[in-house]
Amino acid sequence: MEWQAPGALFLGLTVPAILALYFLRRRRPRRRVPSLLLWRPASREEEANAPWQRLRPRLLLFLQLLAALALALAAARPVWSGAAGRSVHRIVLLDGSGSMRAAVPDPPGSRYGLALERVREVARAMAPGDRMSVIFVGARPRVLVSEATRAAQVEAVLAGAPEAGYGPADLRAALALAAGLTGEAGAAEWMLVSDGALDLPPAAALPRPGVAFRHVRVGGPAGNVAVTGLAARGRAVQVGLANLGDERVAGRVVLEGDGRPLASRQVELDPGAETHVTWEPIPPARVLAARLDGFPSEGNALAYDDAAWWVATGAGRARVLLVSPGSRFLEQALAAHGGVDAFRVSPEDYAGVAGGAYDLTIFDRWLPPAWPPGGVLVVGPPPGSPLLPVQGEFRPGQVNPRAGHPLLAHVDWRQVHVARAVSLPLEPSARGSGHAWEPVVDSDGGPLLAIQEAGSGRRAVLTFRLQDSDLGLRPAFPVLMANLVDWLAPRPDAIGGVLRPGEALPLPPLPLARAVSAVSPDGTRTELAPPWPPRPLVPDRPGLWRLAVQREPAAGGGQREYPVAVNGYDPRESRLTGQAVTLPGPGGVAAPAPAARRPLWPALAAVALGVALVEWWVDGRER
Repeated sequence: MEWQAPGALFLGLTVPAILALYFLRRRRPRRRVPSLLLWRPASREEEANAPWQRLRPRLLLFLQLLAALALALAAARPVWSGAAGRSVHRIVLLDGSGSMRAAVPDPPGSRYGLALERVREVARAMAPGDRMSVIFVGARPRVLVSEATRAAQVEAVLAGAPEAGYGPADLRAALALAAGLTGEAGAAEWMLVSDGALDLPPAAALPRPGVAFRHVRVGGPAGNVAVTGLAARGRAVQVGLANLGDERVAGRVVLEGDGRPLASRQVELDPGAETHVTWEPIPPARVLAARLDGFPSEGNALAYDDAAWWVATGAGRARVLLVSPGSRFLEQALAAHGGVDAFRVSPEDYAGVAGGAYDLTIFDRWLPPAWPPGGVLVVGPPPGSPLLPVQGEFRPGQVNPRAGHPLLAHVDWRQVHVARAVSLPLEPSARGSGHAWEPVVDSDGGPLLAIQEAGSGRRAVLTFRLQDSDLGLRPAFPVLMANLVDWLAPRPDAIGGVLRPGEALPLPPLPLARAVSAVSPDGTRTELAPPWPPRPLVPDRPGLWRLAVQREPAAGGGQREYPVAVNGYDPRESRLTGQAVTLPGPGGVAAPAPAARRPLWPALAAVALGVALVEWWVDGRER
């Protein structure tokens, strides 16, 4: 026997109250009369109303006591459980997937709110000896409470339960957690509180015989309209729409560019229809957004897939020209970078490509008469060039890399040996440009690596040939080259893109960044670096996110922000139909049925009503 509202048992106090009324009848004045022949019925009533008289059995009294007792028990909502006398470990799987955010009309709220209320009711119905565990089934399932024995424990945990997510749940991991909590023996029951919009993993089953399974479904089928995608090519923009409900709906789709309204269009969608809306031409914009407006709430129950964003990113690849008589180390390092389009020419052919628009030019053991535009990396400056006049050679003994310099991030210079290098007049007056060279790796004979911020671009020079060192053989070389390429040919627009909630966005090394943080649509800031390398951005909700990159003073300082679009549409979550979920036992056999639970309050209420009618009839006959 379980009591779903045990607090209502206080209504049982009406039983002693009725008895007290029988004891405390009102006093009547005494009168002398000639005969009592016609007053016998009145005398019996008077005797019954005498205060504090001995309780005499009367049918009316018993009927009133029985009606009051039945009403009190019915208000406590007793439930008969077939597992009476046997303690049960009940493991509740609380669905926190994106579809649980769908709105429900009665009571107003969400499916997830209904699910929380169902779990509270289960906790209040715990019988003595029962235990209850709750698992949040989200993208990262976790145990909210384990083997609670009192309803207050569960309700306290549910008060701080996480919100429903914005995407699919990892049901496989949740079932693994439930199997771990079930144990090897004892009665157990798995209870899935969900709208049924979950995909059971293949071969999912209960962990052992004797474990029952029950699906408590919250929310019925509902209509929904979603923005399935947003794409831009040139000055044309296309927005995808889908009506995932059973009713014809109509509304508007609004297009915004960098926060300004650009266009809107009225659309009508048949049940289950998908369509695309195209605008052309559209003014250029860095960020585009498409939103639904005016669709009826009864046909659009899920809100977070009503918008989509698109962010324009650059090509993300730098054009690099390698001018070299042949260097396997440099060519392999550029091939491993992944963010550059590298071209190689010999010094004899450089004049034919000198006018090309390259973001970075690498001169290996050769220099032209004048600096090209863009970034420049010189490896092993040759003698006789007016750009970098060589003043002799030296053999470095003690090497001093600058600790903490961003270009040396993750570069282990301790095992690098340089046999010989050239001395260069790396002074501002030597070039007449007024921009100083900054040694990054110094030695007792002179700089081995120096950089310069020139007006036409950035420059770096390795004062030794790769053949005169073992740098090209060390793991530090491709890392150093990646840092130099990113600094000499920065590609700020390469960061960004379009993601889904829970999807990871790996970040580039960002060697010139001091700190990187992610800013959510509601302004919450999450630090991604340091420590370096930065952690990937994993957005937990749809909207327009921002990556805030704080740059080193060598890169000009300040902060730059890069928008990242996170769209919430997922066909598995946006289709709000759901279905009944069943879970077989081990080996595919049918799971045992949960213990029978029959509510007793309707029968008790009927008894109370019947007794009250009989009491009314008996009272009428006695009068």
